[in-house]
Amino acid sequence: MHHGQYEAAIGLMKALRVLPNEGASQGRNVWRETHLYAAIDALEIEDYATAAEYIRSARDWPENIGVGRPYDVDERLEDLLAWYCERAQGKDGESYEESIIAFRNRYPQRPAGSGDLVSLMMLRLRGGYEGTSVTDDGGTAWATP
Repeated sequence: MHHGQYEAAIGLMKALRVLPNEGASQGRNVWRETHLYAAIDALEIEDYATAAEYIRSARDWPENIGVGRPYDVDERLEDLLAWYCERAQGKDGESYEESIIAFRNRYPQRPAGSGDLVSLMMLRLRGGYEGTSVTDDGGTAWATP
């Protein structure tokens, strides 16, 4: 995957059979990252249909990878790439904006992470983030502008 051979890596992962076990997330992480890197490559050459397909596949949780889909998946990065793809094609991408911003409100107890930077970026693009602040307990209070 780290050599840009995304199609080869995807083909290999489709053929793999990882035995399911608790906490076996590495196979899924590689699946997601490979598809997102392939989507970025497609975006760079303005192949938006291919990029959108890779983004959709990045959201999948194939059974052969060994781990099932949890209840609350953070897909803000996928949403950001899908938003960019739509915007590049002259669409508004508003549903992705809403999803990115709303994630923190849906899961306020989830620890802050790098995905929150995506949310802050989207808030800023929408015209500001005056309503966001860090709380006393280290959490983040979110509000849309």
